[in-house]
Order: sequence, then C-alpha cells, then structure tokens
Amino acid sequence: MEVWAELEPSSKWEKLGKRAVALLEAGANALDIPEAPLGAPRGYAPIIACLLHERLGARTIPHIRLLDVNLNAVISIAKGLRACGVEELVVLRGDPPLYGEPVNTSSEEAARLVRETVRGVRVGALLSLRHGREKVLGRVRGPFDFFLVTRWVNRLEDLEVAAGEAHEQGKKLVGYLIVGCGEGLERLRRLLQGQPVLGPEEAVELADIVDGLLDAVLVSSPGDVGCLARVISMLRDRAG
Repeated sequence: MEVWAELEPSSKWEKLGKRAVALLEAGANALDIPEAPLGAPRGYAPIIACLLHERLGARTIPHIRLLDVNLNAVISIAKGLRACGVEELVVLRGDPPLYGEPVNTSSEEAARLVRETVRGVRVGALLSLRHGREKVLGRVRGPFDFFLVTRWVNRLEDLEVAAGEAHEQGKKLVGYLIVGCGEGLERLRRLLQGQPVLGPEEAVELADIVDGLLDAVLVSSPGDVGCLARVISMLRDRAG
C-alpha cells in the first residue's frame, strides 16, 4: 500500500520546500496538494506541483477547484501539468471562493473532457462513503481513474463494496486518514467534529485492516508537519 501525504500549500518556497522534504524523507510516495482550502487562496496548487516536481523530483497530485475555473481552463491546466511532468490531478468543486463568483463546472464534465483530450494524465475525484452505496457505486462508475475516499473509517463494509467495484474497473482508492499527535489530537477532534481523527498507533492499525481494499492512504495532519512525518514513517516501517 502506498502512503501519500497532504502538503498544505504556501506561497513561500522556504516553508513549502522544508515541509515537502520532511514528508519525502519520512517515506511519502506522493504529495497531495489541496487548492485554496476553505476557499482562501494560498498559492496555486498546479504551479506548486510543477515546482516541487522540478526541484525535488517529487510525485505530486494537485487539486483543481471547479468553482474557480471553466472547462477550457481545466484543459489548459491539465496540459500544462503534463508538460512539466505531473501526471495526476484531482478535480473537485471545493468550498465557495473567498473572491469572485463561483463557476458551474461539474467534476464529471471536467474529468471526461480531460481524459478525452489530454493523454497521459490520470484524473481523480472525491468519493464520500456517507452518501449510501447506490450513489457511491454510481460515482465509482463515473469517468475517473482514482478516488480520494472520505468518511470511510467507520464504514468498512461500504468500503469493501466500493473497493470491489473500483478494482473490477481498474480504478484505485486512496483513503484519507486524518491524524493528530499529543495535544494536537484533541484539538483536531474538536475542530473537525464529525470526522474521525486518529492517533498514530490507531492509524497504523487501521491501515493494516484495510490493506487490499485501499491502494493507498492519504495522511493529513493540519498544522502539524512533524506529526504527519511521524505517522508516514510508522506506516512505511509497517510495510517493511
């Protein structure tokens, strides 16, 4: 099972590069880069992805917020990513933008067009298991190559069903794991009410359970790169 790390975007290379190196040295197979979390711009994820790939040789997966761009822009971004060696991206609606008016672009439209017009780029999307099996399976059958799976920690039976369908179609599932260390664990649990936040040992145990259902785990620890690197290292050690 691969281990991906969520890298919080920044417009300052010193901070961004230091974080990225720490996660790569801990054993991260890939760096997932969200775009404008909560709708607030921080540094454009596709540009950051190209920069990290060029300077560090990192495998990067940037997000593209479809509330911010139309289909024409999505194609241009995908072609630009391919030109700089980035071969994976995630399309998602995202939170309402802090500035400007939202664009009405769907992830299915965007993914279908990218797959038809930009060869060599794999397109991912979010997959929440809280929507029920029928909607989840419909989403899995959509025009995507892989999925970032949310709300799965307490729905392992639903995850098994989704994994069976995805793997039958040759698609990959990457499960979000939100982790916290020390006092940060309770802080995140208070902040992210309704979403499971795990301690390091809990995360490793759960990864063992779902190995074979998930193709990778995407580890996130908002505001705590040290904790994130620690958990990634533990997961890599578990994998041998």
